[in-house]
Amino acid sequence: MKLRLLPLVAGLSLIVLFVSLLMWFRSNTTADYLAHCRETGEIGLLSSVGRLILYHEVATSPFHWKPPFGMRYESRDAPASIIAYMPPNSPRHTEWLGFGMISGDNGRIVTRVWMIPHWFLALLSSVLPIIYLRHRRIRSDGLLCQICGYDLRGTPARCPECGTLVKA
Repeated sequence: MKLRLLPLVAGLSLIVLFVSLLMWFRSNTTADYLAHCRETGEIGLLSSVGRLILYHEVATSPFHWKPPFGMRYESRDAPASIIAYMPPNSPRHTEWLGFGMISGDNGRIVTRVWMIPHWFLALLSSVLPIIYLRHRRIRSDGLLCQICGYDLRGTPARCPECGTLVKA
């Protein structure tokens, strides 16, 4: 089961890699915005300025959002800097290597923003395909059991896990 699951997960990770690279390239010119709006707040995802931005905004009482509510998608021109997404009235802003966090409260809206750089998503999603290719090379060299995937370098004649005779 484990051996059948690795190619599937590595394939999905490869898809995530290509999507993150495409979003990274596109984020320099276009800001893509996906959000779920309610009367009391908004949760959203934004791809802009080389980052994936997750945010949560909550309206303080008696304020609320105006309709339409539900899921929304929009594309706009990307701003020149991440500073354009900061809420007004001196929010707290921390940033390091593209990772960041913004939080603020302007009396009407409480905002929390987390930023993850696209390069990190691309790097993270490339790990499983590399592991799969290495695992496939080791398996094709006869170093792993063809039935259960056990490492045969210590016992080249018979698999100690499932008992299969190894062809010499």
